Amino acid sequence: MPPKTCTFDCVYCQLGKTVNKVSKPEDVRIPVAAKKVVADLRRALKNDPSKSIDYVTFSGFGEPTLNLQLGDMVDQVKSLVSSKPVAVLTNASLVHRKDVRANLAQCLAVDYKRGCKSNSPHHVPVWFFL
Repeated sequence: MPPKTCTFDCVYCQLGKTVNKVSKPEDVRIPVAAKKVVADLRRALKNDPSKSIDYVTFSGFGEPTLNLQLGDMVDQVKSLVSSKPVAVLTNASLVHRKDVRANLAQCLAVDYKRGCKSNSPHHVPVWFFL
C-alpha cells in the first residue's frame, strides 16, 4: 500500500496517521493510476463467482479527491459494473475546486465528514448526484 496521503490528519481516521499531508492534488507526487484501479476491480470481479458486489465505493488510502483521475476512474468502473451504484467517501476539503466537483458528479453519491481540524467528527448527510 502507498503511504497515506491526505489533506487532514484526523485522530479518528481508520487509516491512521497521515504520512503525506498535502493541500491540493498538484502536491501528490505519484497518484494511483486509473488503469491500476480498473485492473484491480476486473480481477476482483473475476474472482467473485457469486457476483455479490452490490456497491463500488472509492475511499482511497487517504483523500480520494486528491487524485484528479478520479472522474476517469469512476467512468471506467461504471462501465464494468453498469448496474451497480458508485460512491466516494471524502473529507470534502477540496469540494471548492471545480475539477474535484466535476469528478464527484460522476458518482451516484458522495459521503463526507467534516470537522477534523477540531478532531470532533460531524457526519454530514450523503449528497446525491442524479
